[in-house]
Amino acid sequence: MTAKEAEPKKYRRIGLYVPILVLLLLAIGWSVFWYISATITGREIGAWIKREAEDGRIWACPDRSVGGYPFRIEITCKEPSFSGPAVGIPMAGKLAGIHLVAQLYNPKLVIGEADGPFDLTLPQDGSHTNVNWKVLQISVRGEPDTLQRASLSADQIEVKVALPNGSSFNARADNFQIHLRQGDKGQHASDFAVAGINAVSSDLEDATGISAPATLQANGQITQINAIGGATIAQMLDRWRLAGGTLTLESASLVQGSLNAQATGSLRIDAGHRIEGRVDLTASGLGPVLQRYGIAPQLLDIGGLIGGLLGGRAPAPRSGQIRVPLTFERGQLGLGPVRGLAVVPPLY
Repeated sequence: MTAKEAEPKKYRRIGLYVPILVLLLLAIGWSVFWYISATITGREIGAWIKREAEDGRIWACPDRSVGGYPFRIEITCKEPSFSGPAVGIPMAGKLAGIHLVAQLYNPKLVIGEADGPFDLTLPQDGSHTNVNWKVLQISVRGEPDTLQRASLSADQIEVKVALPNGSSFNARADNFQIHLRQGDKGQHASDFAVAGINAVSSDLEDATGISAPATLQANGQITQINAIGGATIAQMLDRWRLAGGTLTLESASLVQGSLNAQATGSLRIDAGHRIEGRVDLTASGLGPVLQRYGIAPQLLDIGGLIGGLLGGRAPAPRSGQIRVPLTFERGQLGLGPVRGLAVVPPLY
């Protein structure tokens, strides 16, 4: 065999290694890309913590790591803590841990889990809040200046609040969820949904007179969400008011034992910093609630008739159901055309 006859076989053998070399180069390139992304992520977190410290808010993460190679960026922080002013109130908080994940090919979506408990203390009055859960998951989609979606879901959540005067508030639920979604861009709106499943609270039981778990749900929209900002709660609410912000309840409900209450309406803040708007309430199974406040349950049907007449509607179609339109106007609580049932104080 001549040298010319052997040469093509040599080239064919070299061709076998070309795909391997390409894959090797891609792996090296991807590794470099992941390393740079992870390094930038770590630096950005450090820079953000530094900027917050300049404003008096101290964030700390004594045990932080960045991983997830090759397709994800994972950030794990054990025992993160915070101290400093938030909405004008000095506070200090601590979380057992948090784990966040973002895919390199979809960095706008961040999902994660948080480990409880979460402790929050207000140094000014010494009040303390402890929140614990079995599983807490979060997800955020968007960019730093544009939030598209955000969700939080917690299973077996329990809240304990201890106030300086010795009183306390305790509540628990099988599941708690809150969801936010970008709404009408022209109105800078955000759609929201909140739900508490099988919630138990002694304060709620005292208010309704019903010893049973409750399910609470609310869906609606908040407009001019971009205007909410400021160093204090009062500033945040006033900027929202000046921008013409509204809170719309598309549906809200409370189901507890025999009680079934539904509400829809729209609320805002008036020039006197008071709630303004209307909420239409429909409720059934009010017997225990009426007894709790010393009202004879037999008056329920009469109340349904009066509520229907005051609301300009036909009486409730079912016995035991009442429909009541509540209005908030010029600092007065109204029932249909009747005004001045109670004074509505300023929010701030």
